[in-house]
Amino acid sequence: MKLTAYLTIHDHRIEMTDKAQFFATIRTQPDGLYRWTIERVYRRRSNPQNDYYWGVVIPAFCQGFHDTWGEPITGEEAHATLKETFNYAVKTNPKTGDMMRIARSTASLTTVEFNEYIERCCHLIAEYFGVAVPEPTKNNEYAITD
Repeated sequence: MKLTAYLTIHDHRIEMTDKAQFFATIRTQPDGLYRWTIERVYRRRSNPQNDYYWGVVIPAFCQGFHDTWGEPITGEEAHATLKETFNYAVKTNPKTGDMMRIARSTASLTTVEFNEYIERCCHLIAEYFGVAVPEPTKNNEYAITD
């Protein structure tokens, strides 16, 4: 059985949602050893972050690639390249010791992690292609301007 409950710590005080239900459920479990794990919950990347990434960062990469290499690249190819560069897990073959980077999905990144990922992407685009990626505006409007 897996039981999930959410709690908030505020000023060193614990506030728990459905506290009575949680403990009532625990009391129904058979005797035995159980693991109680607490982990911090972070918001996943936001829609405005995602819109900025796909609407500004990816097109800037595509334009920079085209200008530098003289050939087009799709948004999906740009996204795959950035994930392989900045959002990957390293897998090691236990038999040979060979290592390989495996791109991870950006969908599971927290808002903070996704901001850091976007910053690394923008830095690469600026350094490698000489393209300054526009900052998002306060009301999340964005546009790449010449």
